[in-house]
Amino acid sequence: MKFYNGDEFNPRQSQPVLPDPFKTEYEKMMWDALVKEGLHPLANVVFFKPWECDLVFMREQVDVEIDGDSKTHGWGHRDFELRRIGWKVLRFSNREISGNIVECVRVVKETLDERAKEFAEKGWL
Repeated sequence: MKFYNGDEFNPRQSQPVLPDPFKTEYEKMMWDALVKEGLHPLANVVFFKPWECDLVFMREQVDVEIDGDSKTHGWGHRDFELRRIGWKVLRFSNREISGNIVECVRVVKETLDERAKEFAEKGWL
């Protein structure tokens, strides 16, 4: 699969950006909460330059983004590209994570369940 600019998309070439993959304490908080629930996201995965995804579930093709104080950072182009190739993008602000991380985790789990069911129905899993 290719992006509009001709770059090849290959999820097998995804890799963490940093040895300590968490850029913020909120990413780490969310990752810890997801792992506590038995989920195993990859952190800060680069799919295509210059963008990286904060927390990724490869099998279900779900990207969980932690967006600082608001969810309006102008990520529309990157989100469009991910959605165009079939990914689901979830966005949470720092305030949502610090205020009600249980609800954030619930949304992620619900989305993962929905995607797994959808993919199983299509015979992809």
